[in-house]
Amino acid sequence: MTFTSLLPNRRHLIAGSVMMLQLAFIPSVGAAQSMAKPPQPAEVAAELGLSGDQEAAFIAIMDAHRSQVKALLVENGIDPSKGRPSRAEMMKLRPEMRLMRQDLETQLAGVLTPAQLEALKSKRPRRP
Repeated sequence: MTFTSLLPNRRHLIAGSVMMLQLAFIPSVGAAQSMAKPPQPAEVAAELGLSGDQEAAFIAIMDAHRSQVKALLVENGIDPSKGRPSRAEMMKLRPEMRLMRQDLETQLAGVLTPAQLEALKSKRPRRP
């Protein structure tokens, strides 16, 4: 028996490579289609080390913002429970989402210290 007879032939290598690519690609496609769940406001408040009053105000602001975003999506025929909206759908909502984000940041600036705001911004997921 020679060393080369122990090696798989080209067909096996190609088939194995294709199978590995499929296995690597399939889970990522499903993950890309579902919306990532953001952390709960109470979890974020704990990570930021907010005082009791700050935590209550922070949670109320974040819950209200989340409700506004969900309402905007539903108004525009987007069901958030069915996965990630298309890029075109989100681009259409971009101006309103930007205003909502600015309003959120203004409200949070009234509750959090500048250091806490920076810590919160550093936790925000970055777009690819």
